[in-house]
Amino acid sequence: MRLTARKVVAKAWNSGPDALGLFIPKGEGPASGPSGLIYHRGQLHLLDSVNRRILVYDRNGEVVSTLALPTPTASDLMLDASDDSLLIVDHIADKIYKVRGVQVELLGEASVKTDFPYRTKFEYDAKTKEVVESSANHIADAAGGNLVIQRPGGQAPLTVKFDGPVAFVEEVATDGRGNLWVMYTQEGDYRTRRLARLDASGRVVGTAQVDVWFAFDATRRMTATENGVAILAGDSKGGRLLTFDFAGAGR
Repeated sequence: MRLTARKVVAKAWNSGPDALGLFIPKGEGPASGPSGLIYHRGQLHLLDSVNRRILVYDRNGEVVSTLALPTPTASDLMLDASDDSLLIVDHIADKIYKVRGVQVELLGEASVKTDFPYRTKFEYDAKTKEVVESSANHIADAAGGNLVIQRPGGQAPLTVKFDGPVAFVEEVATDGRGNLWVMYTQEGDYRTRRLARLDASGRVVGTAQVDVWFAFDATRRMTATENGVAILAGDSKGGRLLTFDFAGAGR
């Protein structure tokens, strides 16, 4: 079974009030674009850092709301499940902001700039009330051309082979049904990403090619939904949101 994407949002960069922002420096340096994506309660929350805002979409790609941010350097977006709020990491300024509805407040200082490399993905630990590195960062990795999945409870790691050697893992997410989604890059094909869905036993039950080039240094490109994932993608012309459902048909 192959997984097929549905384009939820597809617009040229900087083309209007609802379009995603892309900043291309005049001199040397990488382009920068949206840097965070969270799915929560049927809505996609996109951190449009260039335009200093959060765009909220429904599953059909319609803009539900926009929220202005007090910082131009927001770098990641997280969910605080304890109260359904969102947290924003400003990696450059070492600050954490909390979003409740339409209110944004400074939650406090954080030593993320010195303790973590830029592009680190974070999560919120409700027990310790701290922003920590995302545990998903260490679930999957590439070794010997294969995908290696870490399993809990002292179990031996699971090795998964594909039709070509895996160069590195981009991101990992676990959907609402416990299926593991892995975005990875194969050796020799560094401008294309691939997506695999593994069931609870580690069996690969779906793959897809995400045929886009990420033209910006995004922090978080993939977020889990109830039965799949949503992906932030982009090329030199525009940005888009793609969704993949549990069964493999486009959603």
